[in-house]
Amino acid sequence: MFINYFLGFLGGLAVFLLGVKMLCENCSCLVSGRVEKTLNKHSSSTIKCFGSGIVISAITQSSVATNASVISLVNSNKMSLKGACAVILGVNIGTTITTQIISLSGTSFSVLPIACFVGFVGVVFSFFKGKFKNLGYLFLGFGFIFIGLDIIGAKMDYFTTLPFFKSIFKTQNPFLLVLYGILVPAITFSSASLTGVMVVLASQNLISFNQCVYLILGANVGSCIGVFYSLSGKSNLAKTTATFNLLVNVFGLILFFPINMLLADKLDFLFTFLGSTAQRKFANFHTVYNVVSSLLIFPILDKFIYLSKKIFTIKMPKKAKIIDKAQI
Repeated sequence: MFINYFLGFLGGLAVFLLGVKMLCENCSCLVSGRVEKTLNKHSSSTIKCFGSGIVISAITQSSVATNASVISLVNSNKMSLKGACAVILGVNIGTTITTQIISLSGTSFSVLPIACFVGFVGVVFSFFKGKFKNLGYLFLGFGFIFIGLDIIGAKMDYFTTLPFFKSIFKTQNPFLLVLYGILVPAITFSSASLTGVMVVLASQNLISFNQCVYLILGANVGSCIGVFYSLSGKSNLAKTTATFNLLVNVFGLILFFPINMLLADKLDFLFTFLGSTAQRKFANFHTVYNVVSSLLIFPILDKFIYLSKKIFTIKMPKKAKIIDKAQI
């Protein structure tokens, strides 16, 4: 019994993660070559870099593609480190759209039939060549996301009866919830896996909004930790960029953790007003969390860059220094 449900759950999670991967990768392919060109065009101003990060990541839904372009531009002295970090702040806002899409599952209208139709259209488009093929895989990825969530939801009822499951996901300890949020993305290299499970649990009223908040705070930090596994042998620039992104999310955790502990009921009421369902509530919180954190850090961007450079000392290229002075 357990094996059947467990394998079914893993299958649903695999379909869901494949859908997220296909959606993000093919969004990036559709604008291939334009990301670096756009970033290079707006690299003269930190405000423009920040805005470019929001717009590009909102379109591509891939922080990896955007960050790779940023590192390439800095290495070639076409963008300052400050501009690169401004782009990263924008990326943290733009990629929240993925969570908003995932949270549509379980709303008052059924998204699954629409997702299945979109997936079918994607299969048809996939037989074409070039951009139409990428568009087809994008549609197919969209369909897989909701098909995967439906499979996970069908298997989740069994797990909710297990004492081990209850001890993990039904705990009210905020420190443990943050720890779970950090560990899952750090181990699986994807915060989407935790998001998918949270959507299903929230839609079945198995976890509260308050618990979701702590899991989200942890997941944002955990998703940054996975990047450090691949930094061995990489340049100090790559290490500094990864450290900056980690510091941004640690700042958000330190900021929102006490706020939620002290004002949990008021936050719940506020986000109930903004979103009608449990999963819409935590998706909206995820967006607000990233927007507020990024906007608060932007005016003191130099301080966070300084901390990042202290951890991984980096020698700034001469041209990048000139750009930074012009921006101050």
